[in-house]
Amino acid sequence: MVTYQFPARSAEVQANNSHVKGQQGPGAGGVEMPPVKLVWYDGGLRPPRPEGLPDGVRWATTAVC
Repeated sequence: MVTYQFPARSAEVQANNSHVKGQQGPGAGGVEMPPVKLVWYDGGLRPPRPEGLPDGVRWATTAVC
């Protein structure tokens, strides 16, 4: 299991990113982003069963897009 935590990010343009040099607005990263926690489970590991998930309901075993 691997856990990544990303803090909230302001809408301030990421001026040190060469990919957005000279751009403004959303194309330059000018979008506020909330904090995010990402947990990657692999090798048969499963996260805890969510509260409110009825008994007998199975989780998808493959990605659903």
